[in-house]
Parts: sequence; C-alpha cells; structure tokens
Amino acid sequence: MNGRKMVELVKPLIVEAVVTVLGIVILALLMYQMEWGRERIQTGIWVIYGLACFVGGIAAGKVGERRKFIRGLCYGAVYFAALCFLSLAGGRQLEADTTGVLLSFLVCAACGMAGGMILQLRG
Repeated sequence: MNGRKMVELVKPLIVEAVVTVLGIVILALLMYQMEWGRERIQTGIWVIYGLACFVGGIAAGKVGERRKFIRGLCYGAVYFAALCFLSLAGGRQLEADTTGVLLSFLVCAACGMAGGMILQLRG
C-alpha cells in the first residue's frame, strides 16, 4: 500500500481525534463554569462521540467513491474500538456498564454512518 493511500485511510481518524480533543476542552470549560452533574457530563461525552464520528464519517465519505455510509459506519466502529482500547489501557474496565458501552457503540456507529450518508445523498 502506498503512502498516499495510507494517508487517505488515516485522515478520517485524525479528524475524529481533533474533534474529540476540541470537544473535551469545551466540555471541561463548561463543566468548570456551570458545575454540571454526572448525567450532564455523560451526555456531553456522548455528544462529543457523536459529533466526532459524524465529522469523521464525512471525511471518510470524501475518500471513498461508493458506499460512503458503510465507510462512515466502519470509521465510527473503529473510533469506538479506539475508545475501548484507550479505556482499557488506562485501567478502566468495560464490563461494569454494559448499557453505556452499547449506547456508546451505537452513537459512534450511527453518527459515523450519518456523516457518510450526507455525502452519499449529495452524490
């Protein structure tokens, strides 16, 4: 695989990472200013996941010519897998909250697919 193709495959993941970092910084500032509770923070995290995967799905759709929504779905799933890996590497266990893990996967996959669908509809 040549270098250009590799950059095209990694670019949506980089876009997702940048959106995630920016979202976390904004969420941290909002938490500091408004003293949010656990539920609002968790909702904010899911919104960041969804937004990052949506933008990543758009970036993934720009790379592919066909089936952009499937490409977006795959990048949403890869994003979720990266989140799980980072959580496990940080010492957190995923078994404790199966519903939260499933919901996070659904948010990532659906929003990634939606980002790809936007480009699919545009042609």
